[in-house]
Amino acid sequence: MGDEHPHKKALFGLTIGHKLNRLVAESRIGKYFKIDERRTSFLTELRAGTVLFLTIAYILPVNAGILSDTGATCKPYKDCTAAGFALAGDACKFFDPGYADCVTKCKQQLISATSIAAMLACILMGVIANVPFSLAPGMGINAYFTYTIVGYYGTGSITYEAGLAAVFVEGLIFMLISAVGVRGKLVQLIPKHVMMSTACGIGMFLAFIGLQASEGLGVVGLDTAT
Repeated sequence: MGDEHPHKKALFGLTIGHKLNRLVAESRIGKYFKIDERRTSFLTELRAGTVLFLTIAYILPVNAGILSDTGATCKPYKDCTAAGFALAGDACKFFDPGYADCVTKCKQQLISATSIAAMLACILMGVIANVPFSLAPGMGINAYFTYTIVGYYGTGSITYEAGLAAVFVEGLIFMLISAVGVRGKLVQLIPKHVMMSTACGIGMFLAFIGLQASEGLGVVGLDTAT
């Protein structure tokens, strides 16, 4: 009359999991995604998808944080307070609370845009290409866009809107060279050590962001001398 033996509970759980795996594998969805052909299972893919999401979820706030450093669509003449703009003109964007509020709102919108873009890209990759790859905004090109092209709060060579237009054209070109097979040949020309060092550099950059006070653990603090 005691409790059920733990081995029986384990076997029961395995039976439920096995039945669920077979049910999905033999369904239309399972056959479309070739679960049996790829020697995987529904529960395995579910765990893998969860781990993958947790691995790349940091991109949502970090990408928005980097891009919002451009000032996004905020303009000093319309978003700074009247007193701040009268005092410093366009330079009010560096201290005015009205401009800071606008940047905060843009950051929230950029988080939503990043989420939607990544979601659509992952769905298309899975449904159309039928491969288990995740797609999200890159963590190198966004920093280049922000701090080299547009500049901190728009202090770069071109405006935020012009920069986005250039990114759109770049995307069209990338699609074209991918469709005709040129992209693959260009990748083969890049030395392996350059590709590996680039990945390491991006990883170190992300670690640096995570150590900063404004974005993560607060181990690295601001020093005006550096």
